[in-house]
Amino acid sequence: MLPASDGLPPGWSRVSAGTIRDRSGATLLCGVDPFPNAGQRVAEVEAEYQRNDPTAPASILQSIVAFTESTAVEAMGWARQTITCHQWTAADGTTIVLDGFEDAGLGEESLTTALDVTAADGTRVTGRWFLVRKGGLIATIAYLGNDANNQDLVMGIVGAAVHMLDPGRAAAAVIDPAVQSTLLAMALHAEDLGQGWIKVASGPTPRNEETSLCGADLFPQSDGKIGDVTARFSEHTAGRTVVQRAVAYPAAKVQQAMDRAHAAASCETWVDPAGATYQIDPPQPIGHGIDGVVVAFVVNGSDGGYGALAVVRVGAVVTSITFHSAEPLVPEEALATVRRAAELIQSAR
Repeated sequence: MLPASDGLPPGWSRVSAGTIRDRSGATLLCGVDPFPNAGQRVAEVEAEYQRNDPTAPASILQSIVAFTESTAVEAMGWARQTITCHQWTAADGTTIVLDGFEDAGLGEESLTTALDVTAADGTRVTGRWFLVRKGGLIATIAYLGNDANNQDLVMGIVGAAVHMLDPGRAAAAVIDPAVQSTLLAMALHAEDLGQGWIKVASGPTPRNEETSLCGADLFPQSDGKIGDVTARFSEHTAGRTVVQRAVAYPAAKVQQAMDRAHAAASCETWVDPAGATYQIDPPQPIGHGIDGVVVAFVVNGSDGGYGALAVVRVGAVVTSITFHSAEPLVPEEALATVRRAAELIQSAR
């Protein structure tokens, strides 16, 4: 969202801003009903800005909705298919004539159209409307003013607003500190891994960190998580490391994380962004009635070696455990660690 001054030319000010809690009865451009899965939004805010010039009044209406990224992509597809009118009369008698929709070249995908708005009392104003997706955020921005055809002015303001959209920050905003503390208490201890292991780090997962295999990110930023912690362990004498990541979800989102885990175990060969080549064995069950999957792999590259990735679901918590070693792993030792992690999460619920 645009701050009160940044991104706006002189003479503009923000006149209102806040969260949106009740969308009952709301309609969108062209009078269509809201996106059917709008209830899956994580948060929604809106703001209005006005230019303080009585000889050339203008206003900007902006709303931002946070979804998981997959739902945001679905919402944009729905908008393209649904918001298609060329003229619309709102319930208050305002008539809006729209030009054809086109790509605005903003964010990861966008729509824009010119507006000609005539109020019930005959007052007329031109404008331009934008719908922009960036990650799991969707921004709706309407510029209303008789200089709306000034492309440099309007695109400068809207471009600044889109630049400020930060999906990672929005995702972090829904992390629950109490859930974080609970997840940290569930994490493995060094003694669970055996003699010679030490815990080298434990805490909130750093922003932009990926847990991926086969090109699939298991825990993308905008996936609705409410808790996300990472613990790192090392056993220096044998060049071994273990990284555990524990992520908590609302009940409706947890299966999607497991679906991504199965996708991450679906390939036989993968080249990571650093250029290392992974030769990946077929996925195997964890056993002992645990909902999860594990794959072993060999890495050929500057930091080559042997490894495995296990992903386990216990209730609404999904934990990944990544093993790396200079020498071949002992499968039963790795599985024992995974089962211990599941046991710790189960006992803490």
